[in-house]
Amino acid sequence: MLDDSVLISGEFASTLEAIQRQEFRLVCFDFGGTLHDFVPLHVRGFTSALGIERGSEAAQKVERAVREALVRGVDSFEMLRLIATALSLPQDTDLKAVVVTKRSLVEVYLREAELSRDVCTFLTQVMSLCSIAVISLGLVTSMETVLMRSLGDLSRKIAVYGRRSLTERVNKLQLLRQAIQDIGAPRSSVVYVGDAEVDECIGNDLGVAVIRLRPFRSSISS
Repeated sequence: MLDDSVLISGEFASTLEAIQRQEFRLVCFDFGGTLHDFVPLHVRGFTSALGIERGSEAAQKVERAVREALVRGVDSFEMLRLIATALSLPQDTDLKAVVVTKRSLVEVYLREAELSRDVCTFLTQVMSLCSIAVISLGLVTSMETVLMRSLGDLSRKIAVYGRRSLTERVNKLQLLRQAIQDIGAPRSSVVYVGDAEVDECIGNDLGVAVIRLRPFRSSISS
């Protein structure tokens, strides 16, 4: 059972203070990189899809490319293009097949994951203030599994937006717009919390407040 009286510090504390101060009605969180460290998932997914031995020199190149891609805020296809360049993959490599395989593997790995205690405490405290939505380009069912494992029944209070299938084409702008529409909050009372520059651009495009939260930034930038 989570104890929501536990103090939080660092970026979580300052983000919570900002949410309290502005009295937002809806907080939309980007999932990967903001609430959960996706670097290990992406690396594991791509190395497995490409048949690369974990811990090898090639795997290290994949990890560096993944970190660079996450800093840029690009999607899986652009991430794979960086990896392909780093590894000098043959030009006839079926990139689409690799991405589809990687996505499937990441969803499997994600279902085994759990949010950190700091993230759980933070979400519990935000939940006591306003409505919450979580947005990701991953599968809705996978995110719901992680949230349920981490937060228990409290997870039912969180609206989740993402892909309904691995082949569905979605983008974060579309998902954020849908969350705002479904919950019915005026855009002046909505804040989008994300870790990447692209998240800031998405929030600005929709005319909502934006908070940059990067608790895993050392994992990405190292």
